[in-house]
Amino acid sequence: MKNFIIALIVVAVLGGAGFYAYKSGHLDKFFNGSIKDTPTVIESIKNISELTTACYYEEIIQSEPIRRSDSLFVKIEGSVRAGFKLDNLTNDNISIEGDSLISIIIPEAQIFDVIVNPSNVTIIEGEKNSSEKIMNRAVAKAKKRVEKDAINDGILEKATESGKKQLTELFRTLGFKEVYVDFE
Repeated sequence: MKNFIIALIVVAVLGGAGFYAYKSGHLDKFFNGSIKDTPTVIESIKNISELTTACYYEEIIQSEPIRRSDSLFVKIEGSVRAGFKLDNLTNDNISIEGDSLISIIIPEAQIFDVIVNPSNVTIIEGEKNSSEKIMNRAVAKAKKRVEKDAINDGILEKATESGKKQLTELFRTLGFKEVYVDFE
């Protein structure tokens, strides 16, 4: 199921980038003649801003002490989104040679969001009317745990691999025969 969700996100991002390029007229530059305008390519990529290439989802049980002998146990759902910030690219990040070769250097993958929705918290054991402060502590701990688990599961490595594949496919679709994606 996770792979299906990741695939949907990939398709959505690539579709959105393609739709934007089509609507803004940038595709004309790629399909009608030579590709020599590096600043146009840079601006098109910067408009993507964040390229999400990996997601992680987890349900965890978090405990939070209420009193010395009592604890609150809650089930919390969390998700993590990782990928690349592309809005700071400059001409130095892209090299285009002729009509067939592009080389791009992008930042390392990073975590964009760690989302733990407090409305999706289920109390498993403990006082149903626990204070908001106790619940907020449990949610904050769960958020840190979900992020740590995502990192341990290799979300940044998965984002890097997926991002390289996505950008390579995008540029090949735009007519480049050779695509090199490197990281800062």
